[in-house]
Amino acid sequence: MRNTEEKRKAFNESRTPRRSGLREQHAEATRQALLTAASARFAQQGYAHTSLDDVAADAGTTKGAVYHHFKDKQALFAATYEHLSAALVEALVRHPQMASGEVADAIAAFLELAPHPGYSRVLFLEGPAVLGPAACRAIDMRHGLGLMEALVSRFITPEVRSLASTSVLTRLMLATLIEAVQMIASEPDAAAAAAVARQARHVLDRSFGALAAPR
Repeated sequence: MRNTEEKRKAFNESRTPRRSGLREQHAEATRQALLTAASARFAQQGYAHTSLDDVAADAGTTKGAVYHHFKDKQALFAATYEHLSAALVEALVRHPQMASGEVADAIAAFLELAPHPGYSRVLFLEGPAVLGPAACRAIDMRHGLGLMEALVSRFITPEVRSLASTSVLTRLMLATLIEAVQMIASEPDAAAAAAVARQARHVLDRSFGALAAPR
């Protein structure tokens, strides 16, 4: 009898890690589904007009599941902001123009991707109002800083780097790019937005190009 009980206990203990792992996988899958649904809702309808009920329904889960993963709607928006920031950087890295190794092409790739409606409303229009500029900038730096540092290390002349640290140059250049996209995204008219994008690219090409080493 004792041996039977010990075997049953050992069997149950051996199954516990597997069950725990499956629960964690299910929880992470639910969280990712909620972020995907929230990204679409916030991008299309904005923060004020997005409800947690709609996000839960889009994700195929319940409102209780939303609160299990996120404290409230603002916390969900913050996680969505982080999710989209990472997605934008990943898309930028994969962009064909990034392979050329030219500063101008890197700028063009960013100005092409970032104003896309899937990113712009959350990251560049509503994010600072909902989360605060400091919180948004911290997330922006966390995801875009590494890529910008790589560009600075590769392109900026030693003379310029002797005048300002890589950290200062990186933060200033990234902030300039973000401001440019905010200007483009805030234009409700497509033609006006395109005109701002052309002007921004011209200025950024000249200013960043002046800091870059000649090829």
